[in-house]
Formats: sequence, C-alpha cells, structure tokens
Amino acid sequence: KPAPVSLSRLLKRYPSFLLLVLGCALLQGGHNVSNTYMVHIAAKAGAGESLMGVILALSAAMELPAMSLFPRMRRRFSLPAAMFAVRQVLFLLASSPVLLYTAAVLQFFEFGLFLPCTVYYTAEKLDAANQVKGQGLIHICANGLGPAVMTAIGGRLVDSSGINALLAFTAAGAGAGTLLVALATANHPEKEGAPL
Repeated sequence: KPAPVSLSRLLKRYPSFLLLVLGCALLQGGHNVSNTYMVHIAAKAGAGESLMGVILALSAAMELPAMSLFPRMRRRFSLPAAMFAVRQVLFLLASSPVLLYTAAVLQFFEFGLFLPCTVYYTAEKLDAANQVKGQGLIHICANGLGPAVMTAIGGRLVDSSGINALLAFTAAGAGAGTLLVALATANHPEKEGAPL
C-alpha cells in the first residue's frame, strides 16, 4: 500500500508533476499580475476605473458556470492553460474596451476550469497517500510563489518601462506555462513512476 513520502521523493517518482507545478505557477502568476494592474490595462485601452470594475466583475462571473461544466471537460487541462496565454496576449494588444471584454469572457475557459483541473489531475496521476501533498504543492506555487515573484518583477517593469512591458512579460510567462502544462499532461500513464 502506498505511503506518504517526502516532497523530493514524490517529485522524483512523478517527474511530469513538477512540470505541471511550474507551469501552474507561471500561469497563475501572470493572471494575478494582470488583475493587480488592471487599472493600468484599462487606461491603456482608453477606459477609466469604472470599466476596470466591470471587467473584473465579468471575469469573476465566468468562473462558476465553468466549474459546473467541468465534469464534461475534465481531461482538457491544456485548454485552460492556453486560455491563460490568449488572455494575456489580448491584454497586451488591447487598444479599446472590446478586447478587454473578450478577455473577461475568456475567464470561463481559463481560471474557471483551471482549479478543478488541478484537483482532477492530482487525483488521477498521484497515488492516494500523496495526493494532499501534491495538491498543496500546486497551490503553494500557483497562489503564492508564482504570483509573488511575478508581481515583484512586474512592478519593476511598470515603473521602468510601462504597462506594455509588464504585459509582454506576463504573456511570455503564460506561453511558457502553457508549454509546461502541455508537456506534463501529454500521454503520461496514470500513477506513473517507479515504486517509492
């Protein structure tokens, strides 16, 4: 019967899981940074603070319907990962509110599916004794380390080079995150790895 093991041994047994964790950190980091600097993104698109509130509210409203439909889409982890990247590119290109509204609607396919995908993937790929540890690692990196590092870098970019430099950074990070998630979820057998 599988038993809980150290984090290093867990990642050694499930090498694709480490790729997933790193990818999630990049994706969620860019997502949080764009929300933090949404007032600058709205201003770049020729809109004011009132539109910023509408965009954030519309984005949040997209999440619950997506989560309710997740059971039908649960094997498509690459879809929300790709939507993180598409959304960041739309923010970068936005010169009018239309692209901001489009990006807000895409949160249905992005963050709305992302959280349940991490839970499903961990349950499917890791042995039962180590699933809580795996899920915890994803959320420490995706909701803590990734956003903290990217926000620190992003703040310096905004100060030194402006909002477009920040958005180019988050788009590149989301692209790299999408690639890592795709590699982590591509044709890996369930419960992969040698015995611990």
